Amino acid sequence: MEALKVSDNSKLEAVLETSNLNIVYRGVSNPIKISFPNAIDIKAVGVGLSKKEGIGNYLMIPGSGKTVDITIKAEMIDGSIITDVKTLRIKDIGKLIGRINEIGCGNKCDVLMNKNQFKNALITSDLDDFLYPYYFKVTSFKIKANNTETIKVDGNQITTDISIKLEKTLNIGDKVIIFDLKVKSNSGYRIKPPSPIFIKIIE
Repeated sequence: MEALKVSDNSKLEAVLETSNLNIVYRGVSNPIKISFPNAIDIKAVGVGLSKKEGIGNYLMIPGSGKTVDITIKAEMIDGSIITDVKTLRIKDIGKLIGRINEIGCGNKCDVLMNKNQFKNALITSDLDDFLYPYYFKVTSFKIKANNTETIKVDGNQITTDISIKLEKTLNIGDKVIIFDLKVKSNSGYRIKPPSPIFIKIIE
């Protein structure tokens, strides 16, 4: 984890650690570790902040706004109390990116594929630069190739019969779109629908 350091007027440094330097994500539980040199007890308050077991262990679920302040009170060895305030930036979780065989870039580009690569291909979805251990599992999706009918697939894998059908209908230069991905997650966050996967057949 990376540390965010801010000194108060006494020149002592409070240390606040998050998984992402100076950033907490809106709508999910962000683990935060607070420490203070020579402190025997630490208490912190802030909107969306809750205490966990152990000194300096907290969870932050930020609400509205672009920043959140955490007020830290540290009881020192000599009995004095030092107060410090940290400001964290609040960031919205970005849109999930759909991927086929772990390749995908949303609306930014086409995935280049051979026709035979559809066989047993896995459809997944994730977030770029997101460090928390949440899963986003695809439970169903739709496939449309050129002007053919839309195929709905339950699960997260292109089955053999569907891949055979695609191989018979696709030619070099044809486009395939995988869209309407349904996802379940353990994050507790209201997930925005993942971006579709745009595919161009190269051979």
